Amino acid sequence: MDRAVIPTGFVARLVDIVDARLRAAEKTTETTGTLVAVSGRYAHVIMDGDPMPLPCKFVGGLTLLPDSRVLLRRYGDEWTVTGSFTKDYWPRHTRSLDALTGQTNTAPALGSPEVGFVFIAPPSGAVIVTVGGHITQTSNGNIAYLSWSVRAGDDWTNGTPVHGFDGRFGISAGRAVNSGAAAVGAGSHTSRLIGLEPCAPYVIRTGHWTTPSGGMTVEYRYVQVDGIR
Repeated sequence: MDRAVIPTGFVARLVDIVDARLRAAEKTTETTGTLVAVSGRYAHVIMDGDPMPLPCKFVGGLTLLPDSRVLLRRYGDEWTVTGSFTKDYWPRHTRSLDALTGQTNTAPALGSPEVGFVFIAPPSGAVIVTVGGHITQTSNGNIAYLSWSVRAGDDWTNGTPVHGFDGRFGISAGRAVNSGAAAVGAGSHTSRLIGLEPCAPYVIRTGHWTTPSGGMTVEYRYVQVDGIR
């Protein structure tokens, strides 16, 4: 008996059908959960109904913050975070219109009221910091500074210093001035801060000081933090 000849087109069609059936058999499920933390390429999520967090892949470009609600899809045996219900977190900004006059401190002071806030580092661990205000230096030959500092955690007093006050990362006024009618210097400075722990809390404050001595006035202080994706 002659062996039947199977047409080439039939084989290709059969392969397509089998492939389609295998793909359909792969269980793709959607669910929701609560984000715990982000570590490297994985987001640790407690899925609804489960007691323990599970490491999941995540789609690039998402702003993932602790305690935010997320959407997950399972492809085969792997879960991937594909969306977040968190509202847009950036930028964070605060200011004070108060005028602090007669400031003579040579070490950075926070002033009253303090200007700053707690922010959550984005998954990239990098942010843009902008500080600004109006400052004057009333002593000839001296300089007044307004800058910023960041500490890890959500409490300034107990936080670990990450970036200290530095006149190079702020604005300044002074040197040659007329002490009888000192000019007001106004401006802003933008810096990039990298190496933060993704999704961890940090606290930022503005600080002002004069060097080597003399008197300064600072007002309209403000600081803003933008996350870098």
